[in-house]
Amino acid sequence: MTKVPILSALVLVVVPHKLCITLTPKVASTTLLGFAMELVGEDIGDENPRKYARKHADRLAEKGLLQRRVLKKNIHTLAEEFPGFKWVAAVRNPYARAASAYRSKVHRFAKEHRKGIYLWTGLIKTLKGPKHWDNSRTHAIEAANYISFEDFLEGLAAGNVETNGHFDRQSTILEIPSVTYDLLLRQERLAEDVASLRRMVGLDAPDVAALSEANVTRRGGFDISSLSAREVALVNAIYASDFANLGYDMVDPAAQAMRVLA
Repeated sequence: MTKVPILSALVLVVVPHKLCITLTPKVASTTLLGFAMELVGEDIGDENPRKYARKHADRLAEKGLLQRRVLKKNIHTLAEEFPGFKWVAAVRNPYARAASAYRSKVHRFAKEHRKGIYLWTGLIKTLKGPKHWDNSRTHAIEAANYISFEDFLEGLAAGNVETNGHFDRQSTILEIPSVTYDLLLRQERLAEDVASLRRMVGLDAPDVAALSEANVTRRGGFDISSLSAREVALVNAIYASDFANLGYDMVDPAAQAMRVLA
């Protein structure tokens, strides 16, 4: 039986605005972290929001931005700790999120479930030279040469979906429907939804065109036609609760098969 680790979610508690933001891996988390720091008046310039938040956690806390790690399935305890706060999170089409997780994190899947591939591709990354040593994307690209997207999904379907937050179901991480969210932003319309969030907390809307460039994968957008019927069926099965709870429509595998053949 696969051992499932106790994962934790990161919740940003913006005390001055009575706002809680649950971050979901692979779903606009960098954008929302930057937004939370803006809310407390922290100007980070061109620095990476994640690195900045880790380095200056105490400073941010003094300004009223708390970074709370919560054990899996315990987000509701924060809702009890901060009554009257509004809850916000971002969600993403399950097909696109699964494809993104594969492209950038398949080496993490290999580390847990294909150890030989993980070690071999790690050696290849090392031999590529110093500029690749701290580049996880290089490791993911190499691992993808040995683990196809379908193989990856088959592994998740076998019971390994909860072993990494990047692969876990969004509704599980967000504890939907146990936790009620006042606003669920969609990655697919992130600029418009962040503008709505800003208005919700009393701020002017940003430059939508500029915001839409934030947190976008370097490999471009997602095209459902790139998936096989089998891959569609696997995503449907693995992330059924996300389709049910987040309002995204499932694609019929049979229709996808016809689309691929057309």
